[in-house]
Amino acid sequence: MKKTIFLLLASFLYCGSVSSHPFGYDLHPISILGKSGRTMICFHGYGSNYKIAYSVKNQGVTEPTLISFNFPDHDILHRKNVDPSRLTFGTIDELLPAFYCLKEAVIDQGLEGIDLYGFSAGGGVVINLIAVLNSSSYDANLQKIGIGESEKSALLNAIQKGVVVLDAPLKSVDEILDFRGANHELEFLAEQYRENGFRPIDALSSLKGLSLHILLHFQENDEVLSNRDDSAYIERLQNANSLGKTIVIMANDGGHSAPHPSLWQNYKKAIEK
Repeated sequence: MKKTIFLLLASFLYCGSVSSHPFGYDLHPISILGKSGRTMICFHGYGSNYKIAYSVKNQGVTEPTLISFNFPDHDILHRKNVDPSRLTFGTIDELLPAFYCLKEAVIDQGLEGIDLYGFSAGGGVVINLIAVLNSSSYDANLQKIGIGESEKSALLNAIQKGVVVLDAPLKSVDEILDFRGANHELEFLAEQYRENGFRPIDALSSLKGLSLHILLHFQENDEVLSNRDDSAYIERLQNANSLGKTIVIMANDGGHSAPHPSLWQNYKKAIEK
């Protein structure tokens, strides 16, 4: 086990340069070695970056090996003159780096089980990633990064053996627009998610037939995403994951972007059973 973890660590440190992966931007994969024997891939939210793994580490309630990376539009809040039409949110290009890192851990390093953690927009990616694996809609895109039918099956098996952690996940950009009002960038992204079938609240139906262990956490007063569609999301997720286990945590830990100890306390209980 220790040998596997150290090989995984070395692999992800090696992948840090642009030339060693198929994406033309700073993917910046990192791995923080843990002690529990579990491995968790962390998906950051809108405007954030690979440092999401350090945020998870700082919760201090568990010790999985943590892997994280940059999505194509990482650190977007610090960029000037952003052209919405060039953003990858709600497209397969947003998801492919996540698939690449997942394949690196499960297929290339041979991990039998994997935990996934997605915060906010990263939570939307987790749902869309699993939905794509459980369908054939984007098989041609996955083939380009070495994920065929056998790899898809192996990835789904590994995810079903782990825990899926959804931390204040994106439900839809439409919900945010209703909460914040008209916004050109958000309106473009809302349409992009719809056109590609990647509205997370709709993609939940594609999880049917799987047996997932899911922790779903919502903040009771989410000042970033709002809570308009929380109930609908919970109902659809429970229906889609009828063969698995869905634990819903409603809490008031200080807001959308604050640390959420109530979630991690439940994660600790889940992996101890």
